[in-house]
Amino acid sequence: MEHAGSIHQWLPVEILIQIVSYVPEKRDIAKLCSVSTLLNSISLPFLYKSLNIDDESSKNWYLQLELFKILSIPRYSNIVTTVKLKFYGKYACNKKKNSFIGACTCKDYDDQIGGLLIGLINLQSLYFDCNLCGAEDHHSYLASLRSRQLQVLKFRCFCLKNNQDGVNKPGSTSLLTGLCMQTVTSLALMCSNRWLIDDTGTIENALQNPNAIPSLTTLEYSVTSASDARKFPNDFLAAIPIRGLHYHGIPLAAEASSPTQQTLEYIMSYDIMQWLPPIVTKHPHLYANLRSVGTITLRSSKEEDICSAESPGPLRGPAIVLTIPLETREGI
Repeated sequence: MEHAGSIHQWLPVEILIQIVSYVPEKRDIAKLCSVSTLLNSISLPFLYKSLNIDDESSKNWYLQLELFKILSIPRYSNIVTTVKLKFYGKYACNKKKNSFIGACTCKDYDDQIGGLLIGLINLQSLYFDCNLCGAEDHHSYLASLRSRQLQVLKFRCFCLKNNQDGVNKPGSTSLLTGLCMQTVTSLALMCSNRWLIDDTGTIENALQNPNAIPSLTTLEYSVTSASDARKFPNDFLAAIPIRGLHYHGIPLAAEASSPTQQTLEYIMSYDIMQWLPPIVTKHPHLYANLRSVGTITLRSSKEEDICSAESPGPLRGPAIVLTIPLETREGI
């Protein structure tokens, strides 16, 4: 404490904050927290403000268990604003850990994740990447997140499986209508449409709920139906004045000719310069507000490159993004 006081005498707290901000490793920041009360108060936000959680190694898994205990204390959980979560159950699931022999424990792991996320009342950005064993009852906590500051949500999930008859069973609530979704401005969806429909059975009806993402301006969309088909998000464009759209696919001419595109200022998709110009030529009023178009060029046709291509801005960057500003309508 005496040493910390002497530091404070010749270095203002503002300068100490700047110094700690340049410490690259969290293990070193954790050591600073134990030096003194002063450095603890300065370093804690840098230690817990942004969290990367994964179960890619057994070491990571056991460190997570300790982290969950720490974040059950509001003093620490209230600091967290960003969570990047990648969980496959590799070490948490007994079935995966034992070469797919034994009972699945993914539900227990998912419940722990839920307990963590519900406690983060100041969460602003959530990157949620899940590939747990298939089940119908995972992630129910997402509709009950307590944060009212969430602005960015990237939701990528493949654990929800179709019923044996090949029809997605609607839930009682939609991911889109949770109270935490009222402040979301940037949304990425790479999942089954099962997550988006409620007991009415359609995305359109779910979006009529006044709580359904009213602040949304940017959408990245790669949602599949029960038959694994992708559909252009006209339901979203009709319900919300979205300005930016990143679509993982090539829309049908009828989908891209809908009047719902009138609010778009930029759009990015695959092969956009092939499908968009004929539609704009035929229906120029539909894209009157369009200012730029973009396309995604992948590193290769390998599956890992296709799966890793993502959108720009707060939803992270793709392999290569080519954006073309539009000076005039004839310039498309």
